[in-house]
Amino acid sequence: MARTLDASVVGHLWGAVVVLCLLSAPVVGATAPAQGASGQSLAGPDRPVTADVFAPENGTGLTRTNVTGDAVASHQNGTVYVWQNETVTVRATVVPFDGAGSYQLCLDVRDDEDAIVVRERCRTVDVSPYATRTSIDTTTPAGNATGDHTLVLTLSDEDDSQTTRLPVVVVTRDGELDSDSLNNSQEVEYGSALEDPDTDSDGLLDGLEVTKYNSSPTEADTDGDGLRDGREINIDTDPRSPDTDGDGLDDGREVALGTNPKKVDTDGDGLDDARELELGTDPTEADTDDDGLDDARELELGTDPTDPDTDGDGFEDGTEVDRGWDPQATTTRTPGETARGGSHTPSASDPMFLVGAGTLVLGTVLGVGYLHQKSANDVDAGDSDSRSDRPLDGVVDDRQAPESAVDPELLSPEQHVMHLLEVNDGRMRQSQFVEETDWSKAKVSRKLSALEDAGEIERTRIGRENIVTVPDRDLEDT
Repeated sequence: MARTLDASVVGHLWGAVVVLCLLSAPVVGATAPAQGASGQSLAGPDRPVTADVFAPENGTGLTRTNVTGDAVASHQNGTVYVWQNETVTVRATVVPFDGAGSYQLCLDVRDDEDAIVVRERCRTVDVSPYATRTSIDTTTPAGNATGDHTLVLTLSDEDDSQTTRLPVVVVTRDGELDSDSLNNSQEVEYGSALEDPDTDSDGLLDGLEVTKYNSSPTEADTDGDGLRDGREINIDTDPRSPDTDGDGLDDGREVALGTNPKKVDTDGDGLDDARELELGTDPTEADTDDDGLDDARELELGTDPTDPDTDGDGFEDGTEVDRGWDPQATTTRTPGETARGGSHTPSASDPMFLVGAGTLVLGTVLGVGYLHQKSANDVDAGDSDSRSDRPLDGVVDDRQAPESAVDPELLSPEQHVMHLLEVNDGRMRQSQFVEETDWSKAKVSRKLSALEDAGEIERTRIGRENIVTVPDRDLEDT
């Protein structure tokens, strides 16, 4: 009675050619083989690839069969690849059909049309009452015979027979199946797939990874920095170095943060990107708090690069530095005071001295003009009305003077905002503040938010614009 163990019939038993193992001795129980990508096993002189076929349910005959030998190139995704015209060995565990005795074991090789291409080889096997481990060799096809083939193993005695079919793919060492610029022998050497041009699916052909980029064809992220090798090549980072620019941040993290993985100091403020993260500053903005001082400069001065007004005195750090004040002193800035508080004698270079001198000169001119006007009126009272309508030469007419003569440099940012509202009848568009102050939109928004929180102003959204008003200002009045 013939028994055939075919992959199509007993797929639930062995699922084509599946389990790979290293046979250290001709006994059941083997060491796991070296693994490449995609669940592949790699062949070599000291690590033969094996494919196991498990027993039929009755547990007799060929209960475990595996393929090994010099001919086996690799086992990938359920497929056994064998080199052309080399020796292949099939090992089998034989359980007697009806008791101990002599059995005939035969092996042949067939093509995809089931025609025999390597003649059958047979040997006699003496099987014990329990089980016997044995093997038989044959040669893989030569010449132009490549592609899908089957190793057919048959066990028989006088009354019964059983056949096991082992699918293999015959390849040549210098051939190439996937057009990735690596031949089959090189694919086996590097552990890449014979029929997948991009074994690790990282966007790079296996051949380019080996010959050009020196990255791993079986590891999608060779350097483990969170970026696939193909992505690293596209953004010009090094797929073999996790921190291309050496700034202490892996390339993958820099891409996520928006910093430049090829530049140690992305924003050019004098601080390495990693250092900025430690400090809590923004590595993509040279002036994190937008106070007019770069982050590194603030560290030199001892000010807080995340707080535009370190000492909380109403003047931004950059403004204080420009005026020669101490941005860490909390004393209120008024004319006649030093940066740290206390009176002093103004010098000609002191901004407060210049303001006071200008005020004195203006008062003198106005006084002289007033006396001159009064004298003219006394001489000719009848002509006083016409004379009083004309301003004196060189004297500013109060009726024509601008609404605001206050120097914005003398005001804090908040005072500047309130002053602009005052001279604009308590109502302005938010964009006007950007135009009037030359501040950034972010700075204007921050200052207005602070004043709004303090109840000093109100903001109303009209269309696509914010209208800023003083409290209780009726928008319909304008």
